[in-house]
Amino acid sequence: MKLITYSNHNSRCCGILTKNGIVDIRAKYQGNNPPHSVKEILERGNSCLEELKKLTNITDDLLPLESVKLLAPIPRPPKLIALAGNYAEHVKESSMKKGFKLGMSESVPENSTPRPFIMPPNVVIGPDDIIPWPAYSETIDYEIELAVVIGKKLNASNLPMP
Repeated sequence: MKLITYSNHNSRCCGILTKNGIVDIRAKYQGNNPPHSVKEILERGNSCLEELKKLTNITDDLLPLESVKLLAPIPRPPKLIALAGNYAEHVKESSMKKGFKLGMSESVPENSTPRPFIMPPNVVIGPDDIIPWPAYSETIDYEIELAVVIGKKLNASNLPMP
């Protein structure tokens, strides 16, 4: 199930992307209190996800993907923690471009410990948004990112056992 956030007629909505189009959750939710965001869906947990799975087979009144603007799945997340230096070759490449010397061996240990840092929430953008490019920068350093969304506190008592 692909949960999305989109803009439709200047209104922010959450939906389910299917191969045939978008299910508008607010319009099709069968309970009396539909979730209003992907963040809220994750906060509500499995019971909400189970209700939404029932909507994935809907084929009537779908919104065409082309008729909406996709936004970031969770716009302005409350906290983003990133890791610097988690990929040795990238550290080496970045340092060389900036003219830094890494030391006598010019190498980065493969087992070096990444350093966490907090990123501002406005760095999350939608798939078709323009990537901000500062005037002082000559290049954009692009890379593949992996995101993990944690929607509720976990402890050993609420983890399913194999």
